[in-house]
Amino acid sequence: MRRLGMTIYLLPFLMTVVFGVVQRFTPPPPPLVASPSVAQEQPAAAKPGEKKARKSEAEKRAEEEVERAKRIREFRAEIQEETRVHAKGRYWEAVKFRAAQFAKNAPGEAGFATIVIGMFLLGAWFVRSGVMTDTRGHLPLFRKLALIALPVGVGLGLLGSAIATSHTPGDQRDGFQLAIGLQMIGNLPACLGYVGALVLMLHSDTAFSKIRILAPVGRMALTNYLMQSVISTTFFFGHGFGRWGMGRAWQVVFVAMVFSLQIAWSHWWLGRFRFGPMEWLWRAITYWQIPPMRLAPAGTEGPLRPIQAPM
Repeated sequence: MRRLGMTIYLLPFLMTVVFGVVQRFTPPPPPLVASPSVAQEQPAAAKPGEKKARKSEAEKRAEEEVERAKRIREFRAEIQEETRVHAKGRYWEAVKFRAAQFAKNAPGEAGFATIVIGMFLLGAWFVRSGVMTDTRGHLPLFRKLALIALPVGVGLGLLGSAIATSHTPGDQRDGFQLAIGLQMIGNLPACLGYVGALVLMLHSDTAFSKIRILAPVGRMALTNYLMQSVISTTFFFGHGFGRWGMGRAWQVVFVAMVFSLQIAWSHWWLGRFRFGPMEWLWRAITYWQIPPMRLAPAGTEGPLRPIQAPM
């Protein structure tokens, strides 16, 4: 399961890197500018077949340039429309725009679903192998992930960002495909490295163990994820406060404020209820029964046990 998951995840991006290297370092074709000696030749001196071949190559290059210019214009027009809709548009305009984007990008997203399967297989291996159920017994593994996998993953991401951070439509030599491949490969070791670092912090006897404060947020992950979407669209989109285009530094401040409030709210909620609202709904749909929501008053029942999935 571990090997299959890693293969499913890494193989497509390794191919992306290989093709990216080929694109990035393949020399561009020579410019189609005739030298003076060629320009001064008489038409009869050239063979008819050779003359026709040169003309076809010139036409092909010209058509490629026209197509590239067209794609760049369409790309810029799309950015302008997206900015207008999200910054000043109404709610239904944003929904319509997103629906069109979803239909346009659906084939690529379907391909990415295969990558997600690989990630699920890796997660299933971590649980079934006992690594996540006995984290203290596997601290050497988590230490390797934090000290080796994390620097490798972050380093690949930084290398990809140094090569390219954006793509110009029609430009196959800007290094963007290579950069994307490196970043996506680096995502896996970086993710595992973050997990290793968090586990080490949880088992630490130092102030790092305070990371436990995030536990309620994790128990309400689905609720908090959806809440972030509602808060952010309301804050940034035109049908809300219209803060679309806020600078990157202020976005970091905004994220820190929202997440801090979610930490406090998650502690308050789970002090009164067993599950987050969406987690409760998900359990009800999964098991097709209504799970108890409120915590029982202290002293009226024994310790709570997690609901077990039916066999």
